[in-house]
Amino acid sequence: TVFSELTGQGLYDKGAVQLRNIAIAAGALNAGAGVEIAPDGALSGRVIVDLKSARATLTLGGKLKEPALRR
Repeated sequence: TVFSELTGQGLYDKGAVQLRNIAIAAGALNAGAGVEIAPDGALSGRVIVDLKSARATLTLGGKLKEPALRR
């Protein structure tokens, strides 16, 4: 997918990564997210997706090698 916008802020501290204020735009798709990656690769976060008139809030979990999104 080609994004017309991809912005965010990142912080790395002692093996952990925080990604905040992520904004993605691609045509009718807009999304925002916040993600934390633990030193062991565990993921946590939330993604809010707007697609035309539908909106979904998804929870991010799992590991870097096996990410999982849930409603």
